[in-house]
Amino acid sequence: MHHYVVPYRRRSLRLSLVVFSVVNCLVLAYMFCSSMLHTLILAQVCVSYYRIRSPVQNNESINISNQETISRIASSLETNLQVLKSGSNPKVQIVLPNTLGHFNHVPHTKNRDLISYYFKPRLEPKTVILIIKILKAFDSVMNKRGLEYLLYSGTLLGSYRHHGIIPWDDDIDVVVPLKVSAVLHHALKDLEPEYSYIARSIPCWKLFSAYGHSFADYKWKWPFVDIFFYDKNDTHIWTMHSKVTDRFIMPLNIVLPVRRRPFMGLLLPGPHNPSAVLARRYDINVCHTGYWIHKLELDNEKIYQVPCSLLHSRFPLVRRKFINGGCNETLVQNGRVLSYFFDKNIIC
Repeated sequence: MHHYVVPYRRRSLRLSLVVFSVVNCLVLAYMFCSSMLHTLILAQVCVSYYRIRSPVQNNESINISNQETISRIASSLETNLQVLKSGSNPKVQIVLPNTLGHFNHVPHTKNRDLISYYFKPRLEPKTVILIIKILKAFDSVMNKRGLEYLLYSGTLLGSYRHHGIIPWDDDIDVVVPLKVSAVLHHALKDLEPEYSYIARSIPCWKLFSAYGHSFADYKWKWPFVDIFFYDKNDTHIWTMHSKVTDRFIMPLNIVLPVRRRPFMGLLLPGPHNPSAVLARRYDINVCHTGYWIHKLELDNEKIYQVPCSLLHSRFPLVRRKFINGGCNETLVQNGRVLSYFFDKNIIC
């Protein structure tokens, strides 16, 4: 019987080797296919990641339809909060700079969109109270001395568009006649010690509260009122601010005489025709973030702008209507009327 056993074992061994080889081939084929599949997936992920992380250049944009909202786009991980602009339907226009790399560090949550991140109030209630107190003290001493001044720059824009400080702004600007600078010294001294001022140079002085936030490198405190100066002749008026290259030259008749208008619950002097003055420097219907962070005294490197109509549910905005020989200004937020102001003998 032994001469039958040996051939059987050889056949069995050969069969086992064949089966083992086939199995090995199948395993290797499976591993190869899996590896290729993983490679393709990884490549796709890398490409997608690169597209998400790559900076946005000047002419790059992601087109959005009219039905898409800022919240939906900004909360999408695919956009990575990079671009919210299209040629036919601009939602958020990037002004500066060309890249938005810092967005990679912004938490991607559904309740934090681009507008919420950039257009957010900078002032705490206690800071608002300080600003109102500084303005009341300044207005009182200027009236007592018979000195003229006007709301200026972004503060005038805030009064015109919000009846108060621009919600995402953090300082106050006024302008006074250059010829009263000597008298202004004595007027501001009347406010000490609760308030202090720094007359650095003619282009800009600062008035602030003794209870404000101190800086390590500056003598003034925040919040403050920036006091600029203007000069005039028989036909035109211009500011002395050295950073304004055109010196803010305007026809005298649109600036003077002053007209008081609402600002943070007060009535403060503004130009005679505020819309004409503002139209020379701003697009009233476009809201943009500030160029300077005054609380930190730092340049704001990234500036954004949106149509103000996108902010009506978040912030109070003024609506105007010419009626009964004057301009009726209604402060509205999300359809709710907050206050009225009627300016006689002026066209909206």
